[in-house]
Amino acid sequence: MTIQKSLSVIVPLYNKEVFIESTLDNISQLLNSVDYEIIVIENGSTDNSKIVLENYIISRNNIRVKSITSKKGLGHALSAGIKASKKDFIMCIPADFTTGVSEIEYFLANSNYQYVIGSRTISEGISREKNRLFVSSILRLLNRIFLNIRIKDTQFTFIIENSLANELILNCKSGGFYISAELIYFALKKGIKIIEIPVVLMDDERNKTTIKFFRDSLSVVFDIIRIFRTNGRLKN
Repeated sequence: MTIQKSLSVIVPLYNKEVFIESTLDNISQLLNSVDYEIIVIENGSTDNSKIVLENYIISRNNIRVKSITSKKGLGHALSAGIKASKKDFIMCIPADFTTGVSEIEYFLANSNYQYVIGSRTISEGISREKNRLFVSSILRLLNRIFLNIRIKDTQFTFIIENSLANELILNCKSGGFYISAELIYFALKKGIKIIEIPVVLMDDERNKTTIKFFRDSLSVVFDIIRIFRTNGRLKN
């Protein structure tokens, strides 16, 4: 007997007015066979993302799409989204839908897991900018040295059992990009098995990064040091 799982998809939204409508359409089409909800967390966009989202919800009359707001920062957005989720599992997908198909397909085809992450480092045919590769390499090194996190790609998508996610998020303090790594840290500390899956990335020349490399990299370093001083390194 197949157990039907329900899914909350959380979509942090910041300055993605060009993509958010197609992203929501794609998610809805891929999940039309299961019980799902989509929670879009408007995160202080300075473009027309909020207006586009509101018009989408009204025009589609889609009761499965909900909009909430959060304090600016990815960490605040994910925290708000996790706490608002009502379904069995929670999945995070970017508002530009650069990835999402691989994660949804895995959810639909697999069971018996609590925590899954999408990993670019084990995926084939992915080309990334040199500055992003450099920052990712430094992050992996700091994660290993200070926190003993051996997972190589800690800053991407995830699928987490709802009750576990809501337990983990209570320990997380990052308001920025390190939030996904912090979730991983506390899951590993709890002894949770984390499954890494390859993903397919879809590039679009219209897509502009919202990451501020110096500011966000500095914030990540502060988060790593904070976790190290407060909770220490993970045991082998």
